[in-house]
Amino acid sequence: MLPKPTRTSNGEIGPNFMTWTEEEIKNSRQKYGITIVKANCDPKDAEDKSLPTDAYLVEYTIDDETFYDIIRAAKQVKMFDMYWDKFKNGFVGFSWAKGSVNPKMWGYQPPDKKKKR
Repeated sequence: MLPKPTRTSNGEIGPNFMTWTEEEIKNSRQKYGITIVKANCDPKDAEDKSLPTDAYLVEYTIDDETFYDIIRAAKQVKMFDMYWDKFKNGFVGFSWAKGSVNPKMWGYQPPDKKKKR
């Protein structure tokens, strides 16, 4: 089970509030098969056409404040499992992002061409 996020020392949730630790982001790929593209982002970021077609916008709440993540997942069941394990009743839902790039080609860097002699 994933630990719940904690507030800063002054008790506030600010723009730099991290809902995911670096370790959780790394382990989400192994445990759930999910890649967190952007954590704690603006929902307008999901309208970016350069995202892959398998990207989702996930909405969840912590202490009556709404947060959004953009993630890549092969199965919606795994998404639900991951967010339910972490946020329980704070999980609101998910929807498709507006990405239009083939997931196999997303982030692909062509190899450098060798110089002809």
